[in-house]
Amino acid sequence: MWIIANPPPMRRASPFTTGPTQLPPQKRSFPWWGSSLISLVDGYVWLDGLSGAGLGAHLYQALEGKVAVIGVAKTRFAGAGAAVGVVRGRSTRPLFITAVGMDAQQAAEHVRSMHSPDRILTLLKRVDSLARRAG
Repeated sequence: MWIIANPPPMRRASPFTTGPTQLPPQKRSFPWWGSSLISLVDGYVWLDGLSGAGLGAHLYQALEGKVAVIGVAKTRFAGAGAAVGVVRGRSTRPLFITAVGMDAQQAAEHVRSMHSPDRILTLLKRVDSLARRAG
C-alpha cells in the first residue's frame, strides 16, 4: 500500500525509473505533492455503489477518514455500478475507478494523469512486483 499526495495534472517521468541520473529512493522529491494525501489501492473502494465496502473503504475507515482513497480495479465487478471507466495507453479495456474522500470523476482524472505508457499504472506494477518478491 502506498500513500501518495495529489497526482500531477499531466504525466510526469516515473519516480521508479533507475539510471545514473536518478537519485536514490530516499532522496527523490515529488514537487507536485500537495497537502492532501491520497492512498491508491489495487482493487475497489465500493463493491456495490456506495454501500458495500471494498478494500479501499476499509482502508479509509482505518485511516479515520483523513486520507482519500482511490481504488483502481483491472476487472469489472458485477455490483460496482458507480465505478468510472478509464482507458489508458493503447488498450481498449478500461480500468475501473472508485473513490472515497473525493469525487470518483476527480479520482479518474488523477488516474488518467498518472505515469504509465500502458493500461496499468507504473506505481501499481512496481508495488505488485515488490509485494510478490517479499513473498
